[in-house]
Amino acid sequence: MRILVLSNLYPPAAVGGYERMCRDVVERWRARGHEIGVLTATFGGAEEDPSQPGVHRWLGLYWDGEEIRCPPFLQHIRFERANQLALARALRAARPDVVSVWGMGCLSLGLLSTIADRGLPIAYVVGDDWLVYGRWADCWTRRLDDSTHIGRLAHMLRLPGATTALGSTGAFYFVSEFTRRRAEEVGGIELRCAAVIPAGIDHGDFPLATPQDRPWQWRLLCVGRLEQSKGFDAAIRALAALPPEATLTIVGSIGSHRTELERLTRNLGVADRVLWTPSDRSQLAGHYRAADALIFPSTGNEAFGLVPLEAMACGTPVVATGAGGSGEYLAGEDNCVLVPRDSAAEIGAALRRLAGDHELRRRLVASGIATAGQFGIDRQAVALEEAHLAVARRP
Repeated sequence: MRILVLSNLYPPAAVGGYERMCRDVVERWRARGHEIGVLTATFGGAEEDPSQPGVHRWLGLYWDGEEIRCPPFLQHIRFERANQLALARALRAARPDVVSVWGMGCLSLGLLSTIADRGLPIAYVVGDDWLVYGRWADCWTRRLDDSTHIGRLAHMLRLPGATTALGSTGAFYFVSEFTRRRAEEVGGIELRCAAVIPAGIDHGDFPLATPQDRPWQWRLLCVGRLEQSKGFDAAIRALAALPPEATLTIVGSIGSHRTELERLTRNLGVADRVLWTPSDRSQLAGHYRAADALIFPSTGNEAFGLVPLEAMACGTPVVATGAGGSGEYLAGEDNCVLVPRDSAAEIGAALRRLAGDHELRRRLVASGIATAGQFGIDRQAVALEEAHLAVARRP
């Protein structure tokens, strides 16, 4: 099968789990004999790389890593035209049996209109909320939505925006039921063909641990993007009320929110107990194994949330809010301790419980390892392969 993968980001240009999941699935599809081309954006200094055959960074994004940027009108026309030409070039090179659409946030949604107008089969793999915020984050579609005059000009120039009937252009595969409901109820997308294929972790990077008794040493861990919705401020506030030997390591990408979090650590007098460290995925398992507990205090609309599964695979107890799609595999008092969102007191109480209850830790670790074993990237890749084959064969 020939597949053209369309995604806003593709590693090494990555800010979260969605684009890494895309790369992991693509690598497995290639290993199974499929011909894969990837069309993605230039971002973060990532360039064409001979070690990544078929990965073309030809698209422009409306995002600079911190905020959405919309060019002046004439530049905007050139920007959209360049993206359309890049798509045409990629389609000629790939001659796809199916187009696999992944992250589209801050990318030209008119690309999807063009693919649909050509009658090409489309399979959408939805791992975040872009079906909710996509029209707003695509400055061109936003411009068309706001101006009939510009819409007429765009038609003359053959520069489409997002179709209003996106849900009828292909089959949609969501990483969680939560994300599917968000697309329908908040995004207003009428889905004709949709299913849930849960995300998975790479058991090569996160091999399933053998349960072991670990002495509790108050080594706490948070992992994720440094943004407000991840709830790291609640973890820091919880740390301030814990014994002075408690420490918190925050592993995450650098972002402007870190300044606010660092200010909070100083105000609470715990700056010397918080360690900030970046990490690529090859080092993450070591961080999980070194921690007594992972705190996953997300307050946002998590599409799925891979971090708790990674910690579980490494035999580390999890304290989590169960936000969004993560609530579909997190089971309180079974494989984790669930706490309310934005509640430092509840996080602190949960950690004190873990510290004083060896049997609770043992039970959570055993169940967590079993849960992590059910969500592997290989299983996800096979399920998505079968879905794409079905879409490509559909008359």
